[in-house]
Amino acid sequence: MRGLAGSAALLAVALLSACGQAATLRITDVQGQIAEGLVEQVGGRFTVDCPSSVPVERGRSFACSVTDVSDGTVVEVIVTQEDGAGSFSWRVTREPGDTLQQ
Repeated sequence: MRGLAGSAALLAVALLSACGQAATLRITDVQGQIAEGLVEQVGGRFTVDCPSSVPVERGRSFACSVTDVSDGTVVEVIVTQEDGAGSFSWRVTREPGDTLQQ
């Protein structure tokens, strides 16, 4: 998955689910759209693991873990909600071997 850090953010819309409670993102849609975006950008197959329940809130960000199925490489993706209707952008923030600045 080399070359993904800082890749262009993609915008998508996740359907909302609400059962008498505050609306939450449909995480399976978010995960699927991230995986599809990565396939379009670099090819391959990916699994995406995001938090199970994320309230819909403009500007809220959360991290997802992406695994390259072919070699087990794991990277972090930050998802940011663009509005209160489920639109979001995402970007790869770290690649394996990158050191974090403290």
